[in-house]
Amino acid sequence: MHYEDIKQRILTFIEDEEKDSFDSLALQVFAYQYENNRIYRKFCRSRKVHPSMVESYQQIPPVPVGAFKEADIACTPIEEAETYFQTSGTTSGKQGRNFHRDLEVWTSSMKTHFEENIMKDNCRVKMAILFPHPTEIPNSSLAQYLYTAIRDYGTEESVYIASNGTYDFEKLVSFIEESERTNTPVYLLGATFSFIHFVEYTKDKNLQFQLPKGSRLMDTGGSKGRSIEMSSDQFKQMVAEAFNLPVEDCVNMYGMTELSSQFYDQNESGRQKAPHWVRTVVINPENGLCVQDGERGILVHYDLANFHSVLGVMTEDLGITENDGFYLLGRSEGAEAKGCSLAVEQFRNGVSKWN
Repeated sequence: MHYEDIKQRILTFIEDEEKDSFDSLALQVFAYQYENNRIYRKFCRSRKVHPSMVESYQQIPPVPVGAFKEADIACTPIEEAETYFQTSGTTSGKQGRNFHRDLEVWTSSMKTHFEENIMKDNCRVKMAILFPHPTEIPNSSLAQYLYTAIRDYGTEESVYIASNGTYDFEKLVSFIEESERTNTPVYLLGATFSFIHFVEYTKDKNLQFQLPKGSRLMDTGGSKGRSIEMSSDQFKQMVAEAFNLPVEDCVNMYGMTELSSQFYDQNESGRQKAPHWVRTVVINPENGLCVQDGERGILVHYDLANFHSVLGVMTEDLGITENDGFYLLGRSEGAEAKGCSLAVEQFRNGVSKWN
């Protein structure tokens, strides 16, 4: 199957779930990736899996997220890529890259799920972005995500608060005070730690806000590893009080550079919702087998929009599944972390073994 053929089928499925079944399209994507992704084909051979043997998406070998730091995992020549998104560096200095020949499917995935979960019935709304513009960090998937949001859903009065490595919190205060004065709903979108720093700033300045009805806040990234750490529930309570927003209007987005789709939590439950072109399973990383609903393990996402690289990505995040969603429990640790490291080692050995 050719690139344009598989791309159009995915675009059609994103637009209308009834046009195909997830399993059917997942098998087509797997066959396409096996044929065109040399590194992934080596990995599948090391696992003794061929498209002719697979009957369900759950049988498709997921690639551990750490593998993106080991090799360029792409279905088309990387020199033909319109862009790539790059992960932050690790202690070893390695960064993972997810290549995109074009961003048509990535953008369709972002906008379709964003409209349903963030925009609701709004066409455009005044936005403040607490993250740099992609001209400053062109290989950040989050920068591209937020740029797409403000470009396609923000009003002309929308603003960026971060620039040149600093936050203009005075500008954000003026932005919020103007919305209060005119009773204009606003959306505040950005990284979790950006909001934490702003709330600390408002406390130091003894500032209080009352955002107009219809305003929303969306954070992403979490705070683990930062100078100030807090749970998702603690964060939501903090920003809800700081901006006088209902907790249900404070939404968390969970995304990854190595994927092409995002997830949004549902109200106060914290359950992350996937779009219909993504399936999530939880596995035991030591044996790769799926665990039962309600049992914790490592999250594996099968994302049809990620057809440029690999369909299945094994994360390093702990979680449990429930119905059509999942709960994020934090980063892997202990036995789960060792299992994730072992999966990367198996990937490295597998792709070096096969020609």
